[in-house]
Amino acid sequence: ALLWRDVSSLHPLHPRARFEQARNLMAVGDFAGVLRITSAEPLPTDPDLLTLQARAQLAAGQAEQAVVILTGVLAEYPEHANALLLRADIHFLDGELGDAEDLYVILADQDETRLAAQLGQIQLRLRAGQREQAIERLQQMPAQEEPTYQYQLALAGVWRRLGDIGRSIAAYNQLLDKYAGQARVIVTLAELQAAGGIQAGATSKIRELRGSLTGIDASSLAARHYLEAIESHLQGEHAATLQRLHWSDRFYGQRELYLWMLLHSASRVGDIEQAEIATQRLLRKRLSAAMHQRAAAALVDAAAQQATQGNSVLADGLSELALRLVPGYPRARMTKARGALVARNYDTAATLAEGLLDSPELRPAALE
Repeated sequence: ALLWRDVSSLHPLHPRARFEQARNLMAVGDFAGVLRITSAEPLPTDPDLLTLQARAQLAAGQAEQAVVILTGVLAEYPEHANALLLRADIHFLDGELGDAEDLYVILADQDETRLAAQLGQIQLRLRAGQREQAIERLQQMPAQEEPTYQYQLALAGVWRRLGDIGRSIAAYNQLLDKYAGQARVIVTLAELQAAGGIQAGATSKIRELRGSLTGIDASSLAARHYLEAIESHLQGEHAATLQRLHWSDRFYGQRELYLWMLLHSASRVGDIEQAEIATQRLLRKRLSAAMHQRAAAALVDAAAQQATQGNSVLADGLSELALRLVPGYPRARMTKARGALVARNYDTAATLAEGLLDSPELRPAALE
């Protein structure tokens, strides 16, 4: 990306310099950098660059803006392969699985998009709960004589999404042996090590991975801070986790584990502002209902803790965030009712409790 930036500065009209710079920034997760480049004057008209801009916006949680740009590209270039691939991915995220499947089938026959489309079809099987079919499709993918970095990275990611953590770690380790020091691989390996929560050896393994980051560029420095944040999170050091997440936000602030750590640590230390930022990003990312449920449960647990300590206003704020993630969430409503009772807002407490009388789990507490 730095080399292409130099080419662009020396030759502003170079037809591919801007695109290649943005593409390389996208590869290291610098979505803000991509958007900065693609938003600069003169505004891009190249469909490749516009599609990349839209994908960066989607990755940064700006789905509506991404759709606007993508719609414009496809209106002028209706058969642009990468634009159609992004359209398929958005269909998938929106739960429009039939539309996504139709496009993936078409794009699987084109060299430029074959691998991504095949992986998209595997994702569709996973979304439908057809794990065996997903594995079968994965095994049917033709092996490459000399697998490229992107191909190996994609396959390792599929094993991760299949929930086969052991095989995924093995695949990423193979990548690490071949491409030593690659921040993207090292970060994903660290996330996999942390997947089981606090476990023997996880922190030391992540520390070892952090030591293998040899780069001195911004993305490598951010990766170090991100791995330090994971270590702090596993050790229950919430304030340190928040600080290190702040330092790695530009490159890793949209990753699922990042958002989970931000929400969990912020709610535990009572930082409602950071908890709200995490909630907003989770909502924009269009993540699964299960992830929203998990995050809402963490917010309610923290709200209950704050209520016990007499922080009724903070408890109410955390419960409201939980309700934004899971509207009508009974535990959040119960926590708000208890907070209203402590604050002597008896009418509010009674109204909230009455709405929970049909919940077998919460009925005794609601009656009380």
